[in-house]
Amino acid sequence: MGRVLFALFGVMVLGVVTVAWPSMNESTREPCRALEKLTIARALDAPVDPDQPYRDSMRRTIANTLIRDSQLDGGAGTRAAHRRLRPIPTYVGCALGYWQVSLVPASLDGWLAGMWY
Repeated sequence: MGRVLFALFGVMVLGVVTVAWPSMNESTREPCRALEKLTIARALDAPVDPDQPYRDSMRRTIANTLIRDSQLDGGAGTRAAHRRLRPIPTYVGCALGYWQVSLVPASLDGWLAGMWY
């Protein structure tokens, strides 16, 4: 019984850290805003791929448009999480999106597209 409780406690702590870390790491109040900050930063800092220069241009265009239109209040991240991870609550979806963009660089384009109007 003690092992089960310890494992359950470990899973709960891992879940809280998974959802809370994006906000703490990006100094925001919610993971949707953290997702936006990370995605925009990665889009603007992505290395140029000589085989697909249009991809870099589109990343920068979307990121700059989101910045210009002042949509970086969590709304774009919320939209992206809702579009990409519909059955998951948006708050958790934003945290999962943050981890996905952090750990799988190829997912950046999909998240940027989800933030686009």
